[in-house]
Amino acid sequence: MYKIPNLLFADKKGQIYDHPTLKMCCKTNIFNIVPYESELEELPKYSKIKFIENAKPYAYDQESAKIIEFDGGYPIYVVPPKGYLRVSLPAFLKTKDSKPINEACTAVGFMDEKFYFSAIKIDILTSDITQARSFKDILSTYSGSNNLIRHFAKMSKSIYKDIENLTPLGNELILDTYYLENNSVQEISEMINFLNNSQKDLVITFANLTQDKIIQKVCDCIKEIKKNDNITINIEPYQINIDTIKSILNSDIDLVTLNISSLNNSIAHNILGFHQEYETYFKNAQKLIDISKTYNFEIILNLNILPGFTDIRPNVQSLIDFITTYNLNFLKLSNMAIDSDIFFKSGTILEEEILGVKNMLKELKKKCKSIKFGAFTRSKKYLYKDTGLPDLKRRKR
Repeated sequence: MYKIPNLLFADKKGQIYDHPTLKMCCKTNIFNIVPYESELEELPKYSKIKFIENAKPYAYDQESAKIIEFDGGYPIYVVPPKGYLRVSLPAFLKTKDSKPINEACTAVGFMDEKFYFSAIKIDILTSDITQARSFKDILSTYSGSNNLIRHFAKMSKSIYKDIENLTPLGNELILDTYYLENNSVQEISEMINFLNNSQKDLVITFANLTQDKIIQKVCDCIKEIKKNDNITINIEPYQINIDTIKSILNSDIDLVTLNISSLNNSIAHNILGFHQEYETYFKNAQKLIDISKTYNFEIILNLNILPGFTDIRPNVQSLIDFITTYNLNFLKLSNMAIDSDIFFKSGTILEEEILGVKNMLKELKKKCKSIKFGAFTRSKKYLYKDTGLPDLKRRKR
């Protein structure tokens, strides 16, 4: 029998304890499972362990070989750091007083004096590949009057003071609708040029683009950016309308990221509850992929993964068909932030339909041999670099 981490639980004050005999338990969809040792990673030191009030953890009792409810404390969980993909969910029983947990939470246990969580490492920071300077270092040198630069400099010191390379995530700066609405073209382009002058490998992501005025502002910003080989422009539209975003496509962009959670229309209709919206999105996504060569940009699929849903056989097969049909070579993997109990309330998925997240990645590698996995928006220079992750063949002793 392989080693299983001990159950961790919390008291009312949030103090964490490990149980001497009961073992960690996980969940996929609505099914409680015992984790495989090969699907556990040592928890990074900067991770924050949280606990869930008004709930009971499930635990594995090795003596009886049964999964049981534990009444002696509250369940705990962690949100995987960027670069890690969760392979299962925390197993606990909610009560009527439990609050929704709209986070990408996963299970955590204790073994050999270390914390382990249910995840696999899938990527490293692009800045680790290129040895680029962190944003924290660059922003700390700024002494001008640009309020946007000063905002990010302050944020980098307060939020990520203990995480040198995550300031913000690696070498990617994400500018969503909020930043685009509340800052001028001059402020935005000045900040990008400031970072570009100091960073040898920079990714700028314009995210959640919807309104025409915001799209026009992005175009105006791109015109003001001193474009060179060090900078990669990534566009991440919230909704896809080719006519609306055509002005951006005519700009000098490098990547377009498409966000998906299921490529199976019947699954989207039966489980997600909306069919027409998905059908329209995918039709426009297909058009975007078709014209990508004309406009000279790469397509990135960002797959939002929820264990017990994304890894069911119909979803996996639809994803394989889509990747092979359109000859896509990079799949960005993200953890879906959602309350799984609410999501899986209908209980319409059979346990035998679930491949498991790690097996899903193996199947994708088998059927789509050129596919590369990642968690970060990489620069165009390193988009297809093989980092050796995830290690799908690894077997822990």
